[in-house]
Amino acid sequence: MKRLLILLPLLFWIACDEDAEDDLSAELVGTWYLMGGEAYMEMTTNSDQTMIDQFGPGIGSIEVDGTVNTSLTYMILDEDYGAVSIMVANQSPFFGPSIYPICYLIVSSYGGDLSAMFYAVESEDNYIYYFTESLDLSYDLDSYTVTIGSTEFFGTDMYGVVDSSLSVTLSGTIQANTIAIPANTTTQVDQS
Repeated sequence: MKRLLILLPLLFWIACDEDAEDDLSAELVGTWYLMGGEAYMEMTTNSDQTMIDQFGPGIGSIEVDGTVNTSLTYMILDEDYGAVSIMVANQSPFFGPSIYPICYLIVSSYGGDLSAMFYAVESEDNYIYYFTESLDLSYDLDSYTVTIGSTEFFGTDMYGVVDSSLSVTLSGTIQANTIAIPANTTTQVDQS
């Protein structure tokens, strides 16, 4: 037993080499590149549920023609205290590089009235808000569907004044993809 008591401090002393202090900061200096990544969440519930896939494109599209021409294919839909908020975009608002133009249709029923605005970002410092006074839009929360009849939106200049030369017409139907979450089963939802 005495030998063990003598050997343990000796081993500890040998293992602690003072010259072995590494300066990791010198090893980390340089240019680093992220070559890939992945993000996901795992969902588990105690009852069968369906959630909107907010990270992938939906079914169908809302077409945009005019000053900007694109297809809005990504949708986020939220209902909170009876008010509905919907965003439909031409690319994922969450992941991936932003490719100009970035376009959004934003619909809201806050305050009891349905309103919509179209937003086009042409570059980092060039964006236009478009508004309409005759909204032909309907949504179904049970099927996660948004339909807009041929509706013209007019853009504003940098002072907020409507510029009739800036106009887009939106029309189409989009339905959000859904993900089934079975009861008591861990389900992985890809976010990349």
